[in-house]
Amino acid sequence: MYTIRSVLLAAALFCASPLPHATELIQNGNFEGADKSMWLLSGDSFYQLYALDTSGTPLANPANNVFADGNYLSPGVIGQKINTLATATYTLSFDFQRYSLPNDPVQTVFQVKFNGVSLMLESDITSDWLHVVIPNLTAATGESLLEFYNLNASYYNQLDNISLFETRDGTPTDPTGPGTVPEPATLAILAAGLALMAGVRRRASRP
Repeated sequence: MYTIRSVLLAAALFCASPLPHATELIQNGNFEGADKSMWLLSGDSFYQLYALDTSGTPLANPANNVFADGNYLSPGVIGQKINTLATATYTLSFDFQRYSLPNDPVQTVFQVKFNGVSLMLESDITSDWLHVVIPNLTAATGESLLEFYNLNASYYNQLDNISLFETRDGTPTDPTGPGTVPEPATLAILAAGLALMAGVRRRASRP
């Protein structure tokens, strides 16, 4: 027979154990890791590099490593192949900006593609860091290709904090957060079970 002590122990383990949460699918999306081999570089490679953010824009962080691309008239491309599920939905997020001298208009293009489908095409790129979230992406196969196209005729575009994770029930789940907290209904059922076991134990101990 289960005792109150064993039930309480099980409850403690249940509450303490982190439940599964969304897994980050992009490798080295913040470009801080030394290994960059997962990133595929193509297109114009005249100016493609991983470097500190020294753009000097208001939201610039000179301690952050970013990907910079540009200084030519044709786009450079950075991409990554990702393991996906054909039945799942995904949310993509990233930060990007263009860098140019103040009051110096330059020809710029920034485009995002997922499995060859254009998700975003911007020709008037912000001159400071902008956070973008693109939800409800679907994959047709078990492997997907995410690509970023950058064109900056005179200076460069920057990219950072790329993230892709599965969306559950239409709600993005934080891939870097703690394990999912048990829902109130689950906790209520657990509490009711503990109360019932306590009542049974008290009745059994009466003379």
